[in-house]
Amino acid sequence: MLQTTRVQDHSVDAKQRAQALKWITHFLGDIQQPLHDEAIAIGGNQINVTWNGTIVNLHHIWDTEMPTKLAGTFNSENVKAWTKKIVKELEFGQFRRHKWDWASCTDIDAGAACPLVWAREANSFVCSYVLKTDPTGKEASGAYYDGAAPIIEMQIAKAPPNRIDGRLLRDLIQAQSRAVAEMETNNGFILDQLHRVNRRQADSMKDYRGRLDDIDLRLRRIENM
Repeated sequence: MLQTTRVQDHSVDAKQRAQALKWITHFLGDIQQPLHDEAIAIGGNQINVTWNGTIVNLHHIWDTEMPTKLAGTFNSENVKAWTKKIVKELEFGQFRRHKWDWASCTDIDAGAACPLVWAREANSFVCSYVLKTDPTGKEASGAYYDGAAPIIEMQIAKAPPNRIDGRLLRDLIQAQSRAVAEMETNNGFILDQLHRVNRRQADSMKDYRGRLDDIDLRLRRIENM
């Protein structure tokens, strides 16, 4: 609740409010991963499987390997392409009839109620798929991945902004804009101060070099006497 409170508190500076909103979106993304809502084997971290022959833990492949195989290597081009695909599915495809249900509990005044609903949703996949059969020591990049891929895509489709209260979205835009403006102002001030310091240093160096030249000239005169 701390981050949600901070983001609505206009007495907190824009940069800190923007940071709080980043944490909220991070948590809302994390809560969709089934093993983030599970205590067995520390969320699957103590269950070893193999991925293309390499031993890794189950939590890790749900976090990284399987989403990467589904969406492609993590880079801006693939992220944009996959985001467009998810948005298309939400607007016109398989998730169209679900999106309003997914966004039905987004009230920031409901305390922990909505996050608990989302966590239970994600956790239900632990029994229905993630640990339905013991994956320990098994290769997960084949049939196991094939069954997990639709779950991963659906859970990511549920994530922000579908589950962010409209007021938070408004505050996110405002806080980010103010933070950028503050950074531009602060950076402008810092750059101006640096330029002034550099000019003073340059003037000092000119004066220093002038004095050295004068001393050198006087020494030469002494040598020629």
